[in-house]
Amino acid sequence: MTTSILTNVGAMVALQTLNRTSKDLAVVQDRISTGMKVGTAKDNSSYWAIATTMKSVVSALKALNENININAATVQTARVGSENIQKLLSEVKNQLSLATSASVDHAKIGDELNSLSAQIQNTIDAASYNGENLLNNTNARVLTVSINRSGSTISAVTDTVTGVDMTAVQTFVAGLDAAITAGADGSARAADAQTQLLALEAQMDITIS
Repeated sequence: MTTSILTNVGAMVALQTLNRTSKDLAVVQDRISTGMKVGTAKDNSSYWAIATTMKSVVSALKALNENININAATVQTARVGSENIQKLLSEVKNQLSLATSASVDHAKIGDELNSLSAQIQNTIDAASYNGENLLNNTNARVLTVSINRSGSTISAVTDTVTGVDMTAVQTFVAGLDAAITAGADGSARAADAQTQLLALEAQMDITIS
């Protein structure tokens, strides 16, 4: 005798239990694969709408934050470069101070100045980050420096950063060798060094003791 499942209560209960288990398993597997409790609108339309908005906000924040990090690194690179150039210029000042004496070897001092000039140029060239170099021109750049959020609206806060052309300083230092070795004797070269020392002060707008 054949018994239909439609008239077998035990079988119907077992089938319903199996279907419910299969459905729950599918939900669990979906959550595992996506990492989200609410993956689609059918899971919970209200939560899904909130989550979608939050994802959009987070995405915008990540993009702006990455932009800020790049800009911060650009400015930081320029700052470090300018500090290193300032140290090199202090050495230039020391060499020029030595050259104001008639009894020193001005040719050797000139060689040292040439070396410092090359180091300044290398420092300028190395002060580039992501294609931006704030030490070889005076262009103004608009950089993202912060984030402004009003409700669900995300906007960038910008500031203008102007570069400093240090190549003019390098050119000046590069010409010091010839400037202090042009004199016919030690006294003339010492006088030339004193002139260049004053010129360096005017070039850098710093006080040289």
